Amino acid sequence: MSNSLRNKPKTRSKGVVKTGTTPSYIVWILIAFMLSSIVVLLVLLFNNRAASLSSVESDLERLGKVVSHEPVPDSSMTAWVVNLKETGQPTLIYTTRDGKTIASGELFDVKSGNQITAKIQEAFYKIAGQPTDAPAASAAASSAQPGEPDLTPGQALGEWEGETPAVFTDTLELLGGFKEDPSVSPANTVYVIYDPRCPYCHEMFEVSRNIDLKAKGLTIKWLPTVALGVSGEDDPVIGQAAYGLDAKTPAEFALSFTAAKGNKPTVDKVTDAHQTALDANLELLYAASDQTFPGQPKSVPAAFYLDKRNGQPRMVYGPQQPAILKSIFGE
Repeated sequence: MSNSLRNKPKTRSKGVVKTGTTPSYIVWILIAFMLSSIVVLLVLLFNNRAASLSSVESDLERLGKVVSHEPVPDSSMTAWVVNLKETGQPTLIYTTRDGKTIASGELFDVKSGNQITAKIQEAFYKIAGQPTDAPAASAAASSAQPGEPDLTPGQALGEWEGETPAVFTDTLELLGGFKEDPSVSPANTVYVIYDPRCPYCHEMFEVSRNIDLKAKGLTIKWLPTVALGVSGEDDPVIGQAAYGLDAKTPAEFALSFTAAKGNKPTVDKVTDAHQTALDANLELLYAASDQTFPGQPKSVPAAFYLDKRNGQPRMVYGPQQPAILKSIFGE
């Protein structure tokens, strides 16, 4: 049958040779299909066009003052730091390419499934104004005398024979958190304010595991906060921070820093008591920061301890950094 089709005589009409000509209605159908496809493509491109950063910033100004922004690595999203009107706290949020959606919380790489929050938080510190190499300026501000930073080793070591300042006995000791050794006095306790998302807080926990606290006569009380901000009342980080209030044993508490990525421990329900305790810890951080480092950005981790040389309370940022760590705990 194929041979008969190839040998079919050609017909002529008005001098035009027709060789298997496609019917005209099919041609028009193809043209219409192509035109409709182009229209659909243009609509998709229009709906997914990148919004200008200036227009997104204008929208975010309704939430609070935009501090700055930077692109999220390997993503079409943008990271923003916004001082929220309601709290005045710097908060890290993300916007999609079209500027229509805001996201907050942990981020995951689609292909690998790995959590990339730590990398983003590191960028957040840079955006918020804290250098990543430890705050030498913070150490300087907290020194006994203006000028060079006071990095004398082992400032928290030894016994203080005088009266312990009330900020330790009546405030820090009463705040919600996890104290590694409850039998140790407030004068010999180093209080660390942290946020469970903060990579530097994780680093502080890790380096503190290498310190023989018992031999030095010290302990650490960990005071959880959501200092890096929350996206709303249902933000899962609130439950993760509240977990630090409820942990009963060192092994339980350690999970706040050692649990597998994307599997951070949390409480079953965030209660009013949890929220009150977290707010109190954050208020202490802000009040102490305003007094000790006026005009400087707030930061976590932050440590409070009694300087045994003079009986004065001290506050430092970046206690995980070797020089600052040594100035508190000694060699």
